[in-house]
Amino acid sequence: MGAGGYVNIGIVFSDKHKLLQVFDSLKNYIVQKGSKFIAVKYSKDVEGNAWIESEIDNNLIESTWLKGYYTEFRVSGLFLHSNLKEIDLLVIKENHFFGFLLGISWDEIHLNKQDDIQQHIIDVLVNLYKSTNYDYAFVGHELEIEIGPENFEKGLKQNDYYPVGIVPKGTDVEIYYGVIGIDGLSTQEKKKEITKI
Repeated sequence: MGAGGYVNIGIVFSDKHKLLQVFDSLKNYIVQKGSKFIAVKYSKDVEGNAWIESEIDNNLIESTWLKGYYTEFRVSGLFLHSNLKEIDLLVIKENHFFGFLLGISWDEIHLNKQDDIQQHIIDVLVNLYKSTNYDYAFVGHELEIEIGPENFEKGLKQNDYYPVGIVPKGTDVEIYYGVIGIDGLSTQEKKKEITKI
């Protein structure tokens, strides 16, 4: 972990989506963009007492890994930005929604051109919506997936908690910017943009 923790990217789905199908679409997108799945770690039990770790060959993902608990993949970061080496991809399962939390070392963001990386991540998330139909996405320092899709947009409008929040609306994507940058230190203009899908 870097000195400043992680910049996280959350991609969240209501339970009307199927985790295995969505993961397959996400994996295909990641691989198509030049990244590869390197390793996996997951627990066989909810208590976290029986951990399995494995290297991944040829991006072949076993469905049992996704059925486990606290599943975490290590992925080369090329699909997000050419300057990013590796990212962690955690599978988050909640009662009525699920998601994927991608963690980028804060040092990798801070040592590169943050504005360029942020814009590239937003572009990736907008494009990723076309193949996954997520309910919302966000980018920010040390943020977690904690809010169900039904409450996310309301939270975006009421506070500046998320540096970047993305909510699909029909043929558009609404992109909300909070006042704090994705590194948790810098500032940015609070605004909302609308992008056609």
